[in-house]
Amino acid sequence: MACIERIKIEGEDVIPAQVEGLVDVFAANNFVFSKARWVEDNEVSACKICSNKFNQLRRKHHCRQCGRVLCSKCCSQKVPLPQLGLPDPERVCEVCKPVTECITKSRSSHQSFQLEAVQGLTELVMDSAGMKKVIELGGLQTLVFLSKQENEQIR
Repeated sequence: MACIERIKIEGEDVIPAQVEGLVDVFAANNFVFSKARWVEDNEVSACKICSNKFNQLRRKHHCRQCGRVLCSKCCSQKVPLPQLGLPDPERVCEVCKPVTECITKSRSSHQSFQLEAVQGLTELVMDSAGMKKVIELGGLQTLVFLSKQENEQIR
């Protein structure tokens, strides 16, 4: 089994997104990231974002991007995830959503969406929390891929 490289940002371990198949993200327009390990339902008793306890009314939901178990309030938005091989809209938590939307937009053939993706990811890396999410969810590979596009605005 391959060793998953970790990097440190402000003393915290961050595991960069892993690409399935070809590691060279320039080789194909549709590179796919490995899916995160889903946290088992029985491993958590409260939402990982708001800390509200789960019960019969507050049900458990998984973020398809990070795999964490969350309540419906914190994991209510749906976004297509072609970067994970999931073209239909799937549940994404509020923490993953900003980066996920940018990566999804980068997959569009419309240059305006690609430009929005570059601008969004560039803005997100300005603070350490955003930087960590960009690294964990594949934003770095996405920026590298977009830097190879022919459009000067995107580069």
